[in-house]
Amino acid sequence: KLDLLMDLIEEMPEGAKGVVFHDFIWSGAAIEHGLAERKIVCGRLWSGTKNPGQVLDSFNQDARCRILVANNQSAAYGLNLQRAHYVFFYESPTSLIDRQQAERRCRRAGQKSDKVFIYDLVTRNSVESKLLEYMEDGKDLFAAIIDGKILKEDLR
Repeated sequence: KLDLLMDLIEEMPEGAKGVVFHDFIWSGAAIEHGLAERKIVCGRLWSGTKNPGQVLDSFNQDARCRILVANNQSAAYGLNLQRAHYVFFYESPTSLIDRQQAERRCRRAGQKSDKVFIYDLVTRNSVESKLLEYMEDGKDLFAAIIDGKILKEDLR
């Protein structure tokens, strides 16, 4: 999954920017490390970020900073990421509302690109694949579990 993400990022056109959303701290660290190995300048936004404003300014204003590695909870609300041409969900949020908010951070008034391309990096027959099925149907996974519409067998 990490290799695929790195390949997709390396295939982005010159000057394009992207945001990689993830859920787990260790995923963000692995993504940041993978980008550093490939000499791709990135910023990382998560609960441990010392100066989030500086990270966002770098992403929005510095042409060298092509990728923002962002934790779903830290970057889903209130941020302007309209410089992004690409959105990668390394791990998708479990809430449909959080997912939509994350996408909207990159699709805002003043956006510099005509289109935003969204990629979901999902392995087959995983919990994530089931989660995306529910989200595509406009359902929230949590509501599906509470309503008893998803069974343990569904997640195998």
